Amino acid sequence: MVINCYTEMGNQNVELLGLLEANQERLVAIFQNLVIQGQEDGSIRKEEKSELLAHYLVNAFQGFRITGMNSTDPSVLKSIIQNILKTIA
Repeated sequence: MVINCYTEMGNQNVELLGLLEANQERLVAIFQNLVIQGQEDGSIRKEEKSELLAHYLVNAFQGFRITGMNSTDPSVLKSIIQNILKTIA
């Protein structure tokens, strides 16, 4: 629902845009903490800054949600996840 709000209403309502941006920042922070944990345990590469990888993962997560609404083929979804994980490993 957040993704739909962002794409459909984000540029029409300043107050809504503020809420959506705050949500995006929280999501990036959550992913950044997870990336840092992964970098510390060696499961995520350290060459990239955690913040950049967090933004990448948020973007991938949001795109995956949209693809998941349109695709009924589990092998396609699994392949997408595997490629995302390869990118950060």
